Amino acid sequence: KMYEKLRTDLLPLVVRLDAAIKSMWIPAFKDGQNAVVLDAKLTSVKWSELLPPSTKPLPLPEVALVSGVSDAALLKQAGGEFFDIVQKTADVLNTHFPEAVPKTEIPLPKLREFPEGTIYFYSPPTEAGVDPQIAPNAGLSKDTLALSYAPKFSLRLLQNKPLEIKEGPLARANQPLAVAWHVDVAGFTDALGVWADYGFDNDSEEGVDAAEVKHARERMQGSLEFLKCLRGISSVSYIEGGALVTHSEWNVVDQK
Repeated sequence: KMYEKLRTDLLPLVVRLDAAIKSMWIPAFKDGQNAVVLDAKLTSVKWSELLPPSTKPLPLPEVALVSGVSDAALLKQAGGEFFDIVQKTADVLNTHFPEAVPKTEIPLPKLREFPEGTIYFYSPPTEAGVDPQIAPNAGLSKDTLALSYAPKFSLRLLQNKPLEIKEGPLARANQPLAVAWHVDVAGFTDALGVWADYGFDNDSEEGVDAAEVKHARERMQGSLEFLKCLRGISSVSYIEGGALVTHSEWNVVDQK
């Protein structure tokens, strides 16, 4: 009997969800381009209250999902429909299971307008103790959607500027690509080195010999310098004569 009641109340919401996906969400993304972007430009000396402060800025590992948008207005409409469906689903569950599912009002995200687009975000509670630069968000322009946990990163991704790659197959590509990727190995290694130094600076384990710590730090720094011989990796794939052609390149430089 409970299943029948839930089915009766939830089925219309499922139908609405199906319609929103088919008529709004999918058409809004018919551009069909997607990317995963990793960066480390944002810095702070204390990303969390659980961590001791750093003597120098620590780069935040930034991760974002980016999609090309064909109809931003339709995407906003889909988002509003999804929020309403989630709210009504919570209301239905509260009606049938009031003790297990409390009455909940799903808050809408805050928003800020910028020349590049709009950032929709949720500020973490103060008791979370994280740097205010961290906030789950969605950045939307007329042709791009960026999802990340740092609004400044999403805003950066909405800027209309070309990718600055000076060497490798991605820099030489002059045709439409099916897949492309680039890894700045040296840049990643530099960011990793800052965190490694931070770890050594805050190693408070008792009984550890200072000379051993210094030796370990020097070995770590030497290893990172060796890794930086691999400056970057690039790859592109495109359709040619009915076949998928891929070119990849590893850029290795002698550090001397």
